[in-house]
Amino acid sequence: FFFTNYTFYRDSDSFIQRISPQTMGGYFWNFDGQRKDEFLWVGLNMQMKGQTWMNARVLVASNERFAGEDFRGMNRVNMNVNSNFSQRMQLGAFVAYGDNISRNPSNPEMGTGTDLSVWTTLKPASRLSFSPRISYSRLESQASGEEIYSGYILRTRTNYQFTKRLFMRVIAQYND
Repeated sequence: FFFTNYTFYRDSDSFIQRISPQTMGGYFWNFDGQRKDEFLWVGLNMQMKGQTWMNARVLVASNERFAGEDFRGMNRVNMNVNSNFSQRMQLGAFVAYGDNISRNPSNPEMGTGTDLSVWTTLKPASRLSFSPRISYSRLESQASGEEIYSGYILRTRTNYQFTKRLFMRVIAQYND
């Protein structure tokens, strides 16, 4: 496995403060010495004003072995944006599109997938925070074009900090 990046620093007055192109790749084997995956990602990180950052990556190639089958030449794009622009509110979003494996061990299949997530953290008081999130996933068969699955998850996490050592956390989740 390898990862490398180089960071370019810009003027503190610039909207984009840091830019980091990156490359990541690797090989994975199981304990029997069989190849499980070989992959190469290229991407770009940017840090902007207001504690906002963006990461975009492209899976240039992945050759994965799953459930005894080889899935070769997979490509995918994803992007993540986060902003902590105020102490009371933070926002984020994630989107991915491309080749994914339907990981049903009895019938693995190559599909084209879409994943979307949007979240926020709201802090109406210094000790209280709400973190709602919605995530959606869909996978369609590349062979037939039929939907393999689609659905969404709604999740909310609420924290209240009574003291430095005592807090309460409530998590509610609905899985479509």
